[in-house]
Amino acid sequence: MLYTGISYKFTDKFTTSLDFNYYFQKNADWGKATDPRTGEKVEVSEIAGDCYHIALGLQYQLLPKLQLSAGCKYIHFNYDDQELYYTQMGVYESVKYDNFNLGIGAGYKVTDKIQIDLGVGRTFWKDKTIDRPLSSSVKAPVDISNSSYVVALGVDVAF
Repeated sequence: MLYTGISYKFTDKFTTSLDFNYYFQKNADWGKATDPRTGEKVEVSEIAGDCYHIALGLQYQLLPKLQLSAGCKYIHFNYDDQELYYTQMGVYESVKYDNFNLGIGAGYKVTDKIQIDLGVGRTFWKDKTIDRPLSSSVKAPVDISNSSYVVALGVDVAF
């Protein structure tokens, strides 16, 4: 994986961040799968392809003890053979395809060394239909409709 990021403090109260991560999935060892079209054994990581995500974050110090934030992230999966990838066990339970995430949050500084954080987010996927899955155990077509909401509570402790 390659993780990169940069942030810039525009004013004492406003900071923005940009993040780019690249996942070299083709280099992973996820075992082999049999291609039902050819009978050939292929590397699962090869058919999955690589993926990346890019994110933007904004942070604003509203009050001396209260910080607000917002951000978004886009994830792109660069499948070499998505149809074959979907023949793998468990893939339909956690289908991976391009998505967009939005989130907002707040942090409250209880003391100089402790901050309480709260965040909420929503991930968006387009509904998708896989017309003719290669897996003989899956009946076609397969309709995919994903949605995801997240609520997170955290505590930052500085030493």
